[in-house]
Amino acid sequence: MLVLDPALGAVIAAAVILFYSFSGGIRASIWTDALQSFVMIGSMFLLLLVSINSLGGVEAAFESLTQVEAGYMQWFPKAMRATGSKSPDPSSDGYSTG
Repeated sequence: MLVLDPALGAVIAAAVILFYSFSGGIRASIWTDALQSFVMIGSMFLLLLVSINSLGGVEAAFESLTQVEAGYMQWFPKAMRATGSKSPDPSSDGYSTG
C-alpha cells in the first residue's frame, strides 16, 4: 500500500495549484477545478470499493445495510408513501409488506 505523509501530499497539491494558477490565471484555475473533480470522483469510487471489500463483499455489505433497521433498504417504505395522511399508521412499523 502507498504510504504518503499527509503534509507532503498537501505540499504537492499546493505546488500543482500554484503552478497552474501562475501559468495561466483563470484558465489554469478552471483546469485545476476539472482535475480536482476527477480526483474526487475517483476517490469516491475507490472508497466504495474499499468499503465493500472491508465488509466482506457485496452480499455482506447489503446484509449489513438490511440489519440497520426494518425496511432500511426498501426503495419506497410505506412510511414515506403519499397516502394522504401526514404520518404512517401508528399500529404498524410502516415497513411491513404483508
